[in-house]
Amino acid sequence: MRSTGIPCREEVDSELVPHIQNLQWWDDAGLEGIDPKKLWFFHPVRFLEHLRRIVGLRVTIEMLRAVGARGDDKYLNGIALHINRLAHMYGVNDKHRMCHFLSQIGHESRFRIVEENLNYSETNMKKVFGCSSGGWVNGNCLPEKRRRLKLWNSPSMYANNPENLGNYVYANRLGNGSEASGEGYKYRGRGLIQLTGKSNYRMYTEVHNRKNPNDQQDFVAFPDLVLSSTEYGVESAFVWWDMNKMNQSCTGSSDEDIRRVTKRVNGGYNGLEDRMHLFRTVLKIIER
Repeated sequence: MRSTGIPCREEVDSELVPHIQNLQWWDDAGLEGIDPKKLWFFHPVRFLEHLRRIVGLRVTIEMLRAVGARGDDKYLNGIALHINRLAHMYGVNDKHRMCHFLSQIGHESRFRIVEENLNYSETNMKKVFGCSSGGWVNGNCLPEKRRRLKLWNSPSMYANNPENLGNYVYANRLGNGSEASGEGYKYRGRGLIQLTGKSNYRMYTEVHNRKNPNDQQDFVAFPDLVLSSTEYGVESAFVWWDMNKMNQSCTGSSDEDIRRVTKRVNGGYNGLEDRMHLFRTVLKIIER
């Protein structure tokens, strides 16, 4: 018997090998065209390698914990189940793409499906939303770097008021209407990677319904589905990944590859060291 390929075939007189039928685990039904006197053998390691190429990578709890995922086994089993179902659908189908996907989400959310926390103190509200990059010096914002002036002129209206703050800072952006429309807060960030803005919820609806004709949803009308459903919370990350053409950047495992992906996910390099560590850790698991 050869052991170097899949499959290899040898002709055997089944009458000379009476135990063959005892080892056979299938019925004759459905085997039309297969000669019962021809036995097919396979090398188990090569078979598993071949199966992995066909089926794709299978994410496990071990991989999720390696990238910092939080939750008990039941929760993480659910996350892994949906990742494994959706990864092929959205083209996250090789080790580099999967490692980038897992490590970036691991850093961003630890695989917790959450909504954006818009409950800020006055100081933090101004620092995050009311000051341009590089303008925060010695606990205050340089006058010429101030933006969204309502945060400075009427801070009590927005500090510790998530709804008002969301409606203001996301007004007339990302497909949202005016501050008065209430869409800034309605379409706040949700999911594993924060899906934010009415246009992104609309795109999610279009992509999901095209890929899942038997499960039509409207995430514009019901944005909280991204938060309340594990399946949709996970899929929202794949849709974001797909919309931003992230797979095209996930072609290698060098430091520069991780920097490039981080810049596209984060807009900068916040947490780069942790993202690199998570990538290297899960890559070792996948390659072993």
